[in-house]
Amino acid sequence: MSKIAGVHDLENLKKFNSLLTFTPPSAAFGTITASNIQSRRVGDCLEVRGTFKSGTPGASTALIPMPSGLVIDSAKLSTTSNTSNIGFFVITLTTSAFAAANDIGPMMFDGSDTANVYFTQSASASGTMAKFNGNVQSSNVGYHFEFKVPIVGWK
Repeated sequence: MSKIAGVHDLENLKKFNSLLTFTPPSAAFGTITASNIQSRRVGDCLEVRGTFKSGTPGASTALIPMPSGLVIDSAKLSTTSNTSNIGFFVITLTTSAFAAANDIGPMMFDGSDTANVYFTQSASASGTMAKFNGNVQSSNVGYHFEFKVPIVGWK
């Protein structure tokens, strides 16, 4: 069977599950609705994808906490602060001046925190990324995100 670039294989998609418990995204997004977060183990990595709609955002850092008991294996990622792009997010619905619908941003491992994955924006032309607070967006913003991180102890 041939594969078309950019099209996921159906069997691969079926392997995502919800067996790991995820805390919905941080307080930065307010009370979220329409949350659907799925995960799967692929070798030594955890792959996560999800969607949600934000509530009234707060002035805290926009992040996804790792499920209980899982720690990002920092030895397998760049430890250069604010440069380790491990995924992406897409804003799917917005009325915000910060970003338009269909804007894409990187998900980041920051080189020091092995418990969280961050929503970020470009901080400079040098390629560094900066975390942002949820309240840079308005209420009722739709998000889609995907990331992949190595996990301590997984082979």
